[in-house]
Amino acid sequence: MALAKKKVLVQSNSHLSVYIGLQTAGCTIQFILPEYNSDYGVFLPITANQIQNLLQDSPDIEAIYLTSPNHEGFQCNYQEIRNVMGDSRILVIDEAHGSHYYFSKDLKHKSALNSGDKVVDAVVTSIHKNLGGLTTSPSPFLVLDAECCVREFVENGDEMILRAVRLNKKFRRAIQKFQYVNVLEQQGQDPTKTIFKIEGIKADDLYHLLDKYRINPEKYTEKAVLITIHINISEQDVEDLIEAVKLISIEYGRIEEKRDSQYLIEQEKINQRLTNLFRERKIIMDLRDVMASKFEYVASFKAIGRISAEVKSKSPPGYPILLYGEVIKAEHIEFLEMDEKLKVVI
Repeated sequence: MALAKKKVLVQSNSHLSVYIGLQTAGCTIQFILPEYNSDYGVFLPITANQIQNLLQDSPDIEAIYLTSPNHEGFQCNYQEIRNVMGDSRILVIDEAHGSHYYFSKDLKHKSALNSGDKVVDAVVTSIHKNLGGLTTSPSPFLVLDAECCVREFVENGDEMILRAVRLNKKFRRAIQKFQYVNVLEQQGQDPTKTIFKIEGIKADDLYHLLDKYRINPEKYTEKAVLITIHINISEQDVEDLIEAVKLISIEYGRIEEKRDSQYLIEQEKINQRLTNLFRERKIIMDLRDVMASKFEYVASFKAIGRISAEVKSKSPPGYPILLYGEVIKAEHIEFLEMDEKLKVVI
């Protein structure tokens, strides 16, 4: 409850549970939007410069909550962020996607748990994303599983993670040689993750083509697919993955036709509208007031301008498109209807 009633700066693509928890604690939430790589459809890490600029406009922010690394494996520089935010503010890092860092000799320096005194004040972590444990729960059986998982990583984690990193390097090197395959190179990315795309194939089609080869990618974005080499992936699994990408690129890959300028302008307008959606959220009703209010279901096109009585999220990675008490915009509906026709609770 250290954040209760405080004004908190939150990375806008954090997990929806963060927002619900802060709203329950009566916090005022201000959002910070990461830079967006439109070539691969991924959010990049929050930078110290972004935070510094925002704090100049909002000096009353008392705490900062960042998801780092994010689902794609991109990580903030904690020391640089602490330098610009000062010692009086609280810095909380959600490191659930980087829980394996702490157990690796080569990656331990990246962990927020090992960031040093007076850098990160609190770290949220998890065993179920990268360590192979079951989802946390009050169940004594799941608590026992969590304890066994941590014990295994204390004893053998360095070896398991080193192997996963090696296999991911093997995968990256192999597919970079294939025609039409492009791999994202981003400094500081989790070395167990690879983001790639194949020219001429939409990301969702690539995702489902890989599924036909019994390969389950971590997720896909608007433009690319994310592969995570987990600790239980074998040499043969990686060989099969490489072969699948090779065959798909041969059969379906092609040089993409150059889009005309009008198409590119329209795409940029769409990207800008969605960017504004995450940057300019307007929450005008407290969560507790929302829960105590009457609500109704309406068709999405009738919800614009009304107040949301629910959370709509996109999963993975689970960040919210629409929050409790938020004024519903046309951009919300546009984003959500990319996936489905829906009704909205207001």
